[in-house]
Amino acid sequence: MALATLAALKEYLELTGSGHDARLTALLARSDTFVKSFTKRALEVPANDVTEYYDGNFTDTIFLREFPIVSVTSVHDDTARVFGADTLIAAADYVIVNDPGYIRYLYGLRFAKGAQNVKVIYKGGYSTIPKDLEMASIYAAAFWFEERKNIARGSVNIRDGGTTGHLHDVPPSVKEMLAPYVRKEVG
Repeated sequence: MALATLAALKEYLELTGSGHDARLTALLARSDTFVKSFTKRALEVPANDVTEYYDGNFTDTIFLREFPIVSVTSVHDDTARVFGADTLIAAADYVIVNDPGYIRYLYGLRFAKGAQNVKVIYKGGYSTIPKDLEMASIYAAAFWFEERKNIARGSVNIRDGGTTGHLHDVPPSVKEMLAPYVRKEVG
């Protein structure tokens, strides 16, 4: 699923007809890639569960890569990395905090210290893309579409003020819209 539709981008740009559809579709794909790279997330709920491994470090919390958390299938803590039934953590022993997306051990328990010894199988992301993420994708694609007129210049005036010397950057307002969605690096 794309973060924004071609129809929404064309409405924003006040374009009718299909003369620019191929270019706009390519720019929407580019803006999706930019948004996901900037936020360090896939953002959409995947069709299948995702398996991720984390280093345990005697903390009670593991921050997952994708959020909000939709479901958790299993959590294992195994320094031998076998991940058998004996290392499965009971669902009653942890709590899931959907956004910002972490699992926290209860009852004073801690994840064992080890390399890639915590295995989490889960689904996370948005089934419906939030409107501000959709608009950030539209703004980026629209900016790049309008930038084609300025490609020969050394800098480009941008809608929200200022200029950029790098013709493939995005306006600061796009990055500001995305800031709350950036995955935090922990540990």
